[in-house]
Amino acid sequence: MITDLNTEDDFDDIIKVSHEKPVFLLKHSSACPISAGAWGAFQRFAEKVEGMECRRVLIRVNRELSGLITDRTGIKHQSPQMILFYKGQPVWNASHHGINEDSLKAALEGLE
Repeated sequence: MITDLNTEDDFDDIIKVSHEKPVFLLKHSSACPISAGAWGAFQRFAEKVEGMECRRVLIRVNRELSGLITDRTGIKHQSPQMILFYKGQPVWNASHHGINEDSLKAALEGLE
């Protein structure tokens, strides 16, 4: 299941949960066709990986939250953008066509 972020507390929860297991976060724009493709890939991936923590922020609705994520991670904003958090840190990110089921799977396999 993919849960939407709406507040700074929701983002803080990602950091907390990532100390126990990896958490994927998609920064998604509902107005972008490339983002729609990334969203579809993320949904398919989330359905296949049992127990995976998956989150999404809708950047057109939560622009301020999206900016806060950029500030706190130090990762330049792009849309669409996927960030993988593990042990409290962003450990992988991709944007645009780099977000697909294979890249998400490879990101998980690259963790310790």
